Amino acid sequence: MQSSILIVYKNHVTETLEYIQSQVAKDHVSLDFVQFNSISVLLENGYKPRLFTEGKPLNTYDLYFFRTTTPYILDIFPLWYPESEFIFPATPHKKQDKLWMMSIFHHHNLSIPKTLALSTQAIFNQIAFIEQEFHYPFVLKEITGAHGKQVFLINNREELQQMSENPAINHTRPILIQEMIPNDGDYRVIIADNTYQTSFFRTSAPNDWRNNTSLGGTLVEQEIDTNYRKIAETACEVAEMPLAGVDIMIDKITKQAYLLEINPAFQITSNNGDYKQKADIVSQYLVHRTTQVKKSSNK
Repeated sequence: MQSSILIVYKNHVTETLEYIQSQVAKDHVSLDFVQFNSISVLLENGYKPRLFTEGKPLNTYDLYFFRTTTPYILDIFPLWYPESEFIFPATPHKKQDKLWMMSIFHHHNLSIPKTLALSTQAIFNQIAFIEQEFHYPFVLKEITGAHGKQVFLINNREELQQMSENPAINHTRPILIQEMIPNDGDYRVIIADNTYQTSFFRTSAPNDWRNNTSLGGTLVEQEIDTNYRKIAETACEVAEMPLAGVDIMIDKITKQAYLLEINPAFQITSNNGDYKQKADIVSQYLVHRTTQVKKSSNK
């Protein structure tokens, strides 16, 4: 069977790439090349990850050669294609961006909102594809945003088109498009040593749809059901973040739980000024870890 190679490049250098393509063909190896910004990734519960270039399915290759140091989507490729070889200009590293989290959750069969990752520069070329996969309204967010910022509710095509020029978004990074889950709020679940500690129910501020306390939303302590606790514990375990705040949203119609993200530097002070409960959890975890280090060093 003929071997296959994909070159992912940043700058348009077709002549050089076509020459390389002709050279490897002499050894009966097929080679394709695509621009990094044309790649999009679709993650959906119950399906394998699907990669596209300009809305068309991307084939699977024996070897991937990345000619760009741009992170995010590229770093996740080895997770999706363990049978393939990869050549990176720099060693990929585990990150805490939202695509990395969604990919880890999806890889371990944990429920996530349907998610598409793509470049903001590719929005205009992929509107038909986006509208094929998602119904308005849907959520658009920057891949590294925090505290509910750089998160937008997209109600129609015009608003989607405007995102490609929105100055509030860092256009050097990919964005995520996610289905909107019908909800009355979400849960912030506090995990320490991969074990459930407590949980809080968050609701949005008036005239907002985001359930972030940093944006004026409310937060009250409320125990989450045992089966949902296990989801949060498993998420921290597979993401290798033993101390974190896990955000879980429950579909108010189907009651299905969706993992939204893990925040390893979760907010300790609540919007009502209370900090002692979360601070006690953090303190106990730090003391426990220190004790473990001491025991290991004395062996």
